[in-house]
Order: sequence, then structure tokens, then C-alpha cells
Amino acid sequence: MSRAAKATLIGSIIFTTATVWGVHFLQQWESDRMYDGVLRDDARRKEKLR
Repeated sequence: MSRAAKATLIGSIIFTTATVWGVHFLQQWESDRMYDGVLRDDARRKEKLR
């Protein structure tokens, strides 16, 4: 394998890994933020019932 081919392969592997990790991170972050909304809604409901 030529040096250019190796560099391209390594670059594409790094790019793909970073993209998959980034998407996973953003999905987890978004899920956590949505759950925070559920907790806030529950707290508001408890305050209204008092």
C-alpha cells in the first residue's frame, strides 16, 4: 500500500470514528436535556398540588 493510500485510510477512519462519537454524544446530551424537562414538569405539578 502506498503512503498516500495509508494516509487516506487512516484519515477516513479517524473522521468516521469522530463522526460516530460526535453523533452519539449529541444524542446522549439531547436525551439528558429532554429528561431534565420531565423533571421540571414533575416539580411544577407538585407545586401546583400544594
